[in-house]
Amino acid sequence: MPEPWSRTASAGHGLPLRCKGTTPLALERATLAAMARRSVIEGRAGADRRKVATARQLRREMTSAEDRLWGVLCGKGLGYRARNQHVIRGWIVDFYIASARLVIEVDGDVHDLQVDEDARRTLALEAEGLRVIRFRNEAVLDALPQVIARIVEAVTTG
Repeated sequence: MPEPWSRTASAGHGLPLRCKGTTPLALERATLAAMARRSVIEGRAGADRRKVATARQLRREMTSAEDRLWGVLCGKGLGYRARNQHVIRGWIVDFYIASARLVIEVDGDVHDLQVDEDARRTLALEAEGLRVIRFRNEAVLDALPQVIARIVEAVTTG
């Protein structure tokens, strides 16, 4: 009778769930190591459970400006897949277009009180090789076509 771990199947992470001749403990270690490597490569480092939970909550409670911009960006609205309230290296960014390595931030009045924090955050994201563009809530609400034009320009010149 074959060992239960001799069957192969995919668990969604591209690795066999069970490998012939591999003990379950060794397989678990290899799987966890591969998933950790994937997390670092895909920018999931720093995405602990609290950050992910906060990002989910922010997705449910978007500002009117974020909601309006997301209406254009979601579903490859510009031809690129965008993510909203995405965790990158411990920071939650408003929108992220991974294929262009572009972070889009929509700033409200609270950002007037945290200029230094926003500058540190932008420097940290740029140090990761990402480009950051910022828009005021008013710009998104009052001049959405110009905002979209700047995003398209940033994506295509990236």
